[in-house]
Amino acid sequence: MLEVRCIRRIGLTDTDGPYGVDIDQSGRIAVTGRKSYTVEVFDHHGNTQVKFGEKGEDLGKFNFPCEVAMVAEQRLLVTDPYNDRVQSFSTESGSFLGLFGDSQNEFLHPRGITVDESGRVLVAYASQCCIYDNQGQFISGLDTNNDQLRGVCAKGGKVYTTDRDSNHVKISDYSGKILKVFGEYGQGNGQFDRPRSVRVTDNGEILVADCRNNRVQRFDSNGNFIDVLVSDASEEDLDSPTALSLTANEDMVVANYGSNKLLVFEM
Repeated sequence: MLEVRCIRRIGLTDTDGPYGVDIDQSGRIAVTGRKSYTVEVFDHHGNTQVKFGEKGEDLGKFNFPCEVAMVAEQRLLVTDPYNDRVQSFSTESGSFLGLFGDSQNEFLHPRGITVDESGRVLVAYASQCCIYDNQGQFISGLDTNNDQLRGVCAKGGKVYTTDRDSNHVKISDYSGKILKVFGEYGQGNGQFDRPRSVRVTDNGEILVADCRNNRVQRFDSNGNFIDVLVSDASEEDLDSPTALSLTANEDMVVANYGSNKLLVFEM
């Protein structure tokens, strides 16, 4: 079993209900607040650099900000599902930069968002997963067979998505060909109850935030269960983990919704 230890705890005083998290190459961490309708950006020490957002339908406001992705040119993208849009902001100032995508009404309840190694942006919304360049121009879409998508990750030419209702993880290639589906509802090893975020390490291991089971599970590249990395039975008492991200040296950052903090684990 891989030994992990918590090396940093970032308490969130201004952000309420951490729901999405991402990290850029410099180590800055962006987190969305579901209950506070905000986005907060921290340096790698956990000091706040910028915080922005409020509830509303106007541009730059949110109605349940969900996932966040750090992209090129000092920008970050935020899925805003109940306003049916993805918004772009300055990482430095928090200023609203524009809507992401080809049209005003392009997205239906967008949730997951990620950036692949080539800088392409993948957005998971409703039962679709679509690929864009980093300026928001549509490239292609993937057939997800009516999955209710939540998390999305792309690495090594493969796309990984989590399904809220079917409680599984699906691995596809960029043409949409399904390579592997694993998981089912339950509390046992390899089972899920509302899987949210998914991330893939450099050696191909798959990490899944198993939200209602209060744990992060680890699988090999073929979806075979390896172990539980951290759970509510651990010292950190994980409570409703909603999002994961990996630093450049593959420390794992977990958005711990129930305790309203970010936990950083050395793996």
